Amino acid sequence: MAGGWRLLYFSAPTRGEQVRLLFHAASTPFDDVRLDFPKGITPFKHAVLGQGSPLMFDQLPAMTSPDGTHVAQVAACMQVVGRSVGFAPESPAQDARAMALTLYSEEIRDSVFYKLLIPAVICGLLRKKFLGIFCFLSPLVNLYFRTSKVRASLNRRLRLLEANLDHNLRTVGSEGFFCGAKMSYADVALFDSVRESLDLPGFDPDKELAEHTCPNEALLLRPLWRDFDSFMARGRAVGVRLQKAKLTLRKLCRGISLHMVEAPSLPEDPWFQARRAAEALGAAARLAGLGVLERLSQPLLEALGMSGADAARVAAVGTARASALSLAEAVCDAARSVPAPAACALTRAAAAKHDEPLALILEASASLAALRADESASAAAAKALLSALSRVQGLWDASSPSAAQGAAERYAGPAVLRALVEAECSRLRAVHEDLQLRWQLAKAEAERWRAEYREQGFPEKAACCLELARQAASEDGLRGFVVGRALRSAASGLEALKSSGESAASALGGGLTPSLGLLGRARVDADRRIDAVQEVVQRESRDLELWAARGRMPDGEAAPPPVESEERDLWAEISIDRAVEALEATLGAALPQVATLDDQAAAAIRRLGALSTQTGAAQAAAEELGLRLSMWGPTANVQEVVAACAATAEALKAVVRKLCSAEEDLLEVLDSASAEADVVAKSWTADWLAAGNWTPVAQALLDAGPVIAKAPQAACPTEELLRTLLLPVRGLAAFAADPTVRARVAALQPS
Repeated sequence: MAGGWRLLYFSAPTRGEQVRLLFHAASTPFDDVRLDFPKGITPFKHAVLGQGSPLMFDQLPAMTSPDGTHVAQVAACMQVVGRSVGFAPESPAQDARAMALTLYSEEIRDSVFYKLLIPAVICGLLRKKFLGIFCFLSPLVNLYFRTSKVRASLNRRLRLLEANLDHNLRTVGSEGFFCGAKMSYADVALFDSVRESLDLPGFDPDKELAEHTCPNEALLLRPLWRDFDSFMARGRAVGVRLQKAKLTLRKLCRGISLHMVEAPSLPEDPWFQARRAAEALGAAARLAGLGVLERLSQPLLEALGMSGADAARVAAVGTARASALSLAEAVCDAARSVPAPAACALTRAAAAKHDEPLALILEASASLAALRADESASAAAAKALLSALSRVQGLWDASSPSAAQGAAERYAGPAVLRALVEAECSRLRAVHEDLQLRWQLAKAEAERWRAEYREQGFPEKAACCLELARQAASEDGLRGFVVGRALRSAASGLEALKSSGESAASALGGGLTPSLGLLGRARVDADRRIDAVQEVVQRESRDLELWAARGRMPDGEAAPPPVESEERDLWAEISIDRAVEALEATLGAALPQVATLDDQAAAAIRRLGALSTQTGAAQAAAEELGLRLSMWGPTANVQEVVAACAATAEALKAVVRKLCSAEEDLLEVLDSASAEADVVAKSWTADWLAAGNWTPVAQALLDAGPVIAKAPQAACPTEELLRTLLLPVRGLAAFAADPTVRARVAALQPS
């Protein structure tokens, strides 16, 4: 899926002109994007495009190769183009030499051209403005900028270039070029750099070049155009009409100046066009979001307590996500009119969450590659994407005032508000989660001390630690009640902030003025609640750890009798039917009984994806419980549960791998011809229901489940352990052990 070359640079020649010159010298068509200085670069920067920016360092020139690779820095651009169009030395040593000369050409430009450009402009203004009465100040300007010293430095550099020409003549036997026996990108770079320098006022190119000749009496820049007639022939192919020129630098550079007619661009690949359009859509969305932020910046930033830089970054990210979501909706509509493989790839790409439109295009391309779709399906998918992009682009394009206002009112405004509120909620939620973890660690510390005192033969201290853990683990005790109420209060404050943000976003989307005062009060209230719960959790956690380490109750509380509490068998309490029903409830709609084979396969892929998500959540819960328990110390009971958690996590990873493999095999059913689809479907179903593939996984889950059920309550309260780990593990064990359960989850029924 190749496109064409694209060069981003300002309208002025200077640093990017050598890349244009190299393209034209090789008769290679390219998209010459000339931007206004200095604001033309803004839509392409990382602050606007994010990771989709073609500018590695927010600088120009920048180039995009036909395969979509972005290249920055002029020397790297010259090397990449030179290697691609045959203007690069073949040996690595000569190529390194060419790169060194290209970098040296930029050193000449920086130390000569740019240092003389400012005084030249000032002197020109003095001669042209105010009837030239201030032209007598020109010598003072030249004296201040030391132009004579800068001009003298060029002679020294030209002598070094002569030495390099002589070195190439002696080593390679070529009298015409700097690297090797033919023209390279280094020759073009040096030509452009010296041309621009000698074209400034104060230089006589004929005189300068006459003083610098090689031993073979060739002019300094004759190597570049040794075969001048052949270059003119190539130039005519791209519409260039050169006048009769001598081999003096000034006339030569005038003849080949790239203010020439551009070469016709080759037709672009539709996928390349889609990527370009997606980048433009993301840029338009970010610019619309920044416009909304600029309009509401002062009251909005005061309401949310954010800095301008953070708000701009969040607004750009939020509007990019919103544009990706609107593109996903348009892609779903466009997918209805394309063939089955392309529709499947587009629907799958649109169903995922993307941070920017370009990610959706790349996901669709990857899905088509995974489906091994043919060229017709790929072309149909690209056409559908371009149609969807054109529809969505009109919603976000800020090129006209009406379009910009509509985007700001209907799309960018709500997206910016939701993104800013979500960023603030995420910040506060992270603090809330840290406080929850701090409280869990304090309870785990109390349980660890209980186990240690019990092993050391101190039943009274162990009973005190057990009572402290009981008070902290549930709201029966004062500590658990106080901390639980504070955590719930903070959570309700976050929900109120989120609700206020949604109301403000809906009002802005409906053309109304959002109530930023209410939003600000909700943010302040949520912030205060977080501060309050932070104070409560820190105080109660310190007290709990302190009294547990001492093995006694706080002052004024009676010590409990040394009696061990009864333990429940949580694993035995979970029935298989209950676990399977809970597992199936997470998979969505059941498989269609009367449907085409393609519909059955698509439904099975969806259910397997949901099952894989559920399995991954159970795996994460097992790993988290093992991590909690590993902090307690090397007690035998705890280490046994930690090992069981690790075994469960590994078994669940194996389940995820099997589900992913089965999902990929289902794609074969969709990709098969109608005559072969029934055979492939029957083979898949037989392999899916085979007991031998699942027996090791089922046995590992059945062995580890009863051990995990013995986890200390302080590390994982009973209801949390049942809901997040034991119930799904029990269901997945039944799924792996019983083929009838697997058949209810996903089994194809060919006609």
